[in-house]
Amino acid sequence: MQNNLLFVVCDGSNDIETSEELSQSAALIVEKMFKNNCRVVGTSWGEAIYSLVDCLHSFPLESVKFTQFMGENMKYNSTAGSMRMVEKIASKFSSEFLTLPAPLYIVNNNTRQGLYAEPSIEHTLNIAKKMDVLLTGLGTIRSLQSIPIWKENLSRIFPNLDMGKVAGLIYGRPFDIDGSILNSADDKVLAINIKEVLNTPKRVCLVRSKSKTQAILGILRGKLITDIILSETLAYRVLSELNL
Repeated sequence: MQNNLLFVVCDGSNDIETSEELSQSAALIVEKMFKNNCRVVGTSWGEAIYSLVDCLHSFPLESVKFTQFMGENMKYNSTAGSMRMVEKIASKFSSEFLTLPAPLYIVNNNTRQGLYAEPSIEHTLNIAKKMDVLLTGLGTIRSLQSIPIWKENLSRIFPNLDMGKVAGLIYGRPFDIDGSILNSADDKVLAINIKEVLNTPKRVCLVRSKSKTQAILGILRGKLITDIILSETLAYRVLSELNL
């Protein structure tokens, strides 16, 4: 795990204060990355990323493009959806943004392959392949099941997947405790492929939930991220699992 950079934020007096400290610290960390010869930033979605974006300071970054690198998560009952997120972050910096007007998962292989040839999708994904920085949260099967359309079709999205092996979800893909992607042979995500994701020099993960110890172990062991921002309590839990 030597290549992973951990930013540990001291706990606040309560969970709300700790979450706020995490988001503010994460914002300062990624702002420095944006200023460091950065040209393309990719963003996912979720409450953690929404809170990070909310804490970013506004300043001009006209040479930076913000982009989705995977499809829409379909969480339309939330302000933390994927298309809204890329527009929200770009507005902070008066920057250009690119969306991916398609669902995150497309179970029909022919349909998905056909969409890759569509000009608007091809253009966004070609930009996404050049990301210098990406921002992501850390998901679980439970978080995916909170979105009705994915809950109803879980067995079609992840055919033949042993759910008992899933430690978490990142970049739309399930992984195990060792950080191995579990559906590489039958990936239904509309996105740049996982190898292209992992070519991104800075892959920043903000984790606010205390219940994601196993998922954190997986992303660290699999080197699925380069930088992780987490609370003091969560860091101690991870160290305990590692017997350190």
